[in-house]
Amino acid sequence: MTVTKDISTTHRERRVPVLDDRVAERLLTRQNAAPTQAAHVIGSPADSTTNWDRLNCGGAVAKLYVELAEALDIELLETERTHVWRATLNSLLLDEAPEVIRAAFFGHDTAVNRGSYTDLADTSRMVAAARGLRIV
Repeated sequence: MTVTKDISTTHRERRVPVLDDRVAERLLTRQNAAPTQAAHVIGSPADSTTNWDRLNCGGAVAKLYVELAEALDIELLETERTHVWRATLNSLLLDEAPEVIRAAFFGHDTAVNRGSYTDLADTSRMVAAARGLRIV
């Protein structure tokens, strides 16, 4: 997947892999089912050929996270949004990928990545536990 410079918060284009094959398949299915070449994989709900306005998108995501928090009984999701996943993945991958690779993947330089998105505590037991819990 390509994060273009016009949507990147750092204004730098980068390619990032989709880490879950199920998500990759879903995105590919949506792309292949698009009514036109101009349609976005995730476009505006009313018109898939136009970008989804960031303010409307943010409000919809906030509502979804609150619904998920209630349905799944995960209090953290009542206030946290997508950056919680960046911090989680960054910490889980601490011993698996070099810092410069993780920083590039998440769209920041190493100093911002280390200071804002990395917990330098030993996460090896969490990584092992997470790998053993994959539920389909």
